[in-house]
Amino acid sequence: MKFALGVIFTAFSLHPVPVTVTEYQVVVREVTVEPPPLDTPIADSLVDVGEAERQGECLWWWMKGQGVEFTLNSVLAAGYWTDELGGACHLIGEDDE
Repeated sequence: MKFALGVIFTAFSLHPVPVTVTEYQVVVREVTVEPPPLDTPIADSLVDVGEAERQGECLWWWMKGQGVEFTLNSVLAAGYWTDELGGACHLIGEDDE
């Protein structure tokens, strides 16, 4: 009798336990987003980019010829100084025609 009660008790107490399985999926998408165009006609008209690059290269040659050490402070100071004297290209004779 004890055996029968044990089997019945075990049958009622062991019910299936639900198993939860979680699966993760990683989705990678490559998206190209173009920034909105910045409409800055006034600011663009104030700077001649080609001339600024030319003056920067002339400043490099002038500083190299003078033997000035290239640091941020020396480049800024030399740039301001050469701009007051007509530009670095003028000082190295690049603007002479």
